[in-house]
Amino acid sequence: MTHYHIAVLDPTKSYAKAIAKKTQETDYTIYNHREGGQVLCLYEPHAYPDKIQSLLHTLHSADSVLWVIDKVDADFAEMALALWQLNKPGWIIFKDIDTTEIKPMLGKSPMAGWPVLDADLNPAQMREQLMAKPPPRPETPSIVMVDACFEVRGVGTVVLGKLESGPVSVHDDLEAVPGKMRTGVRSIQVQDEDIQKAELGSRVGLGLKGTSADAIKRGSYLVTPGAMGGFESGKMEVGVSPLVKEGLEPNCELFFS
Repeated sequence: MTHYHIAVLDPTKSYAKAIAKKTQETDYTIYNHREGGQVLCLYEPHAYPDKIQSLLHTLHSADSVLWVIDKVDADFAEMALALWQLNKPGWIIFKDIDTTEIKPMLGKSPMAGWPVLDADLNPAQMREQLMAKPPPRPETPSIVMVDACFEVRGVGTVVLGKLESGPVSVHDDLEAVPGKMRTGVRSIQVQDEDIQKAELGSRVGLGLKGTSADAIKRGSYLVTPGAMGGFESGKMEVGVSPLVKEGLEPNCELFFS
């Protein structure tokens, strides 16, 4: 089953719900649409712009981006900066706005080369565009990004997440990062179906053994043991985006995602 994970940055909040069906909500909303062996997963940051984390979690969860531009304001600039740093592929929809004002702003950013989709495409045509080409993904090791973890009566600890790399099978041993806690896969669900093996790119529900919901936090990873290291300290090189007019002043406060 091929999954397409796409962030929908849409101030009008109209495209995702027209294209797919709402299935899950945290600080972003997930919409799913299945056609045979293809599944379209849309992520919409419904808590943004009130919470910047909503935008960042959405972008990290997706392989590509559908960006709907209907005005130029502070939110537009913030999304443009995030997309520039993210450097993922995507599409743009210009919604009731003069494009001559916007295109020069995109300049040499990656978004300047994104295909432009017609704002009036119907849902079927939009899905066809978004699922035209599956994104490349690494086949090893197994890496699951955790969206949620909770207890289910009669099942035990369940993790919902995205299989970013490699397959996962029932009885596989995995390691929670951070923490290096070992766990095992008791069961797997994809699209509400019980299966023995989930292919890379799938949105999965994993029944785990040997752990509890309190031990695995949202935003952590389940990986092939030894596949992902940790660190306590290190060095980072920080650059200033061309979209930022001010420089970095001594003793300024920085936030990282």
